[in-house]
This record gives sequence, structure tokens and C-alpha cells, in this order.
Amino acid sequence: MPHTAGAFQAGEIGTIRVRRLIDAREAAPGEFNNAEEALVDRACHQDAKTFTQTVDLWRQNSASDLTRGEERECFERRRLSLSETFEGMVHVDADLDPVSGETVITAIRALSGPADRDNADGRTPTQRRADAISEICRGYLDSGEAPIAGGQKPHINVIVDLDGLAGGTVTRSEIGEGRILGPAARAFLACDATVCGVLMEGPNEILQMGRRARTATPAQLRALAIRDRGCVIPGCGRPSSWCDAHHEVAWIHGGLTNIECMRLVCRPHHMMIHLGLLDLPKRSRPTALGP
Repeated sequence: MPHTAGAFQAGEIGTIRVRRLIDAREAAPGEFNNAEEALVDRACHQDAKTFTQTVDLWRQNSASDLTRGEERECFERRRLSLSETFEGMVHVDADLDPVSGETVITAIRALSGPADRDNADGRTPTQRRADAISEICRGYLDSGEAPIAGGQKPHINVIVDLDGLAGGTVTRSEIGEGRILGPAARAFLACDATVCGVLMEGPNEILQMGRRARTATPAQLRALAIRDRGCVIPGCGRPSSWCDAHHEVAWIHGGLTNIECMRLVCRPHHMMIHLGLLDLPKRSRPTALGP
């Protein structure tokens, strides 16, 4: 590799670019001998990203079978693991192939992005991305497109005793497969959910199970969408389809499920309100919905 050695000795390229050129030669030695001078010239004059693209495209054209094998190997290494931490967080760890990875990046950027869109809420960029993943999954579950399992659509199960929901002593507060749910999260989920009352005797015997009742009807949600036009937090911009109906006075404390008592708030800002991290803006005046 005379041209590579000469450029390196002259200080025109560093060890990282030399390594890239060596990888190219190992992929297709014969073709590299003919292309080395041109590749080294590009190594001397192109920025790091452009040079990487140049070498990758050259390898694809000169050693297609090898690069296809590398592509298959990369695809086979895809993985995603979920685990619960001792602090009650859910840890997500993943390696995605380029196409899946770009799909995820594009979706997250669409919901987390520009950094100054709603800068008043104080979230960091990493927190915005975490919220975006939750919103994407929530939107999919709400769409009704998820496959039926066990005779019903996938949904989040929360079990809370009535005293705990009302802010008293809690004896049971669980989400999913028994993870403990905190008071703010309980209030947040109860604010806009399908509720089913269960009367129990002891920890295991069910005496009576009530009918499910939604805290906001479809008609009320449509009216709220017309009035609020999406999340009411200034600068947010999320549409009504991504919002919950937030009770200004919690329904468990006597708040009415009336349009004038509810506001549309997107899922991240809704949780922040219940955690005390964000205040719900005051309405300047009631908005008429028509005759």
C-alpha cells in the first residue's frame, strides 16, 4: 500500500483512515491496488463522514458478496431487551439494524423535536426522546390495530384499591405484572381511563365486578378536540389525538366528567402536571362549542 504509507508518513491522514483503507484492501486486494491512489486522495481531502461513505460504497461495488454477508450478520445481531431496575424504572437496551434503527430515529425525532418547541416544560433532550417512545407505543395501542390476545386488545392493567386512589392508605397499587405504582402515576392514569370497579372479600375472593365505564366519552373527547385543538400547554403543539382528557379536579375527589371541567393535555405534560412539575394554564374565558 505505497500511496497509503506515503500519505501517512507525510501526516496527511491518520490511523483511523489508514485502518479504513486496510479494511478496503482486505475486502478486495486486486481491485484495491488499482483504486488505492484515488482512495488515498479522497482520504486526504474528504471529511470523516464523507470518506467513510466513499470506502463503504467502494467495498459494496468491489466485494458485493462480502458486504452482503456483513449485512446479514449485522441484521442477525439485532436485539432488544427489557428489564426492571431496583429503583422501579424499566431499562431498555437495544441494537438495531440500519433500516430499523433509522425508522426508530425518524419516529422519535418527529415527537421529540425541535429542542425549543415547548422549552417552558424544562425537559432535557433525553427526556423528550423517552417520552416520544412512550407516545409512539401509546398511539399504536390506541389505534386499535394491535392484534387481539386473550380475547381483547392489548391494554395497560392497573390495580389500585379505592382508598389508595383517593389519596388515603394504599394496600394495593400495581401496574403490569405487579410493579408498584406511585401516587402521581395512579392519579395520572385514573384521570382518563377505562375503570372497572371490583368488590372483594379478602385478598383473593371477588364478590362483585362492575361494568367498565370510561371517564370521558367519545363525544366529549371530540368536543374537547374542537375547543382545545390539542395539548393546552403553551408551545407544545401535539394534536388532540395524542392527548388525554385531564380532570382539573380529580374525579376520585368529586371532579365532574364535564367538558368545562376537563382540558386536553398530551401524555408527557399530563404526567408532569400530576407530578407537580408543570402547572395547567388558566383559561382566559370559556370557548363556545356551538348552539
